[in-house]
Amino acid sequence: FMSSNAITTIDKLIVAETTPFVSTFASCKGLVNIVFEGTIAQNGLDFKDCKNLSRESIESVIYHLSGNTTGKTVTFAKAAVDKAFETSEGAADGETSDEWIALRGTKPNWTFTLS
Repeated sequence: FMSSNAITTIDKLIVAETTPFVSTFASCKGLVNIVFEGTIAQNGLDFKDCKNLSRESIESVIYHLSGNTTGKTVTFAKAAVDKAFETSEGAADGETSDEWIALRGTKPNWTFTLS
């Protein structure tokens, strides 16, 4: 999917614990919706270019992260998280919301960064 600016939706991305993710979503600036099926365990993920990624998509990523993998990082666009989890419309404060913090807490074995 790298550099596929025209892709806005990936209805179902079926992955296995061995599926590698290396720059898979780099420059996917148009990506809004993605639904995962399976377990994400390799290489971490980078969605920093996906500034319009929906809340449901962010949740899908996190729900499908392996509960056993350690030392991996998931990066989201700060703009996407702020919009998806904002506490009041227009506040762009989602990264400090209780919902975002609780969601991250479901996968304590992963590191989450915002870019």
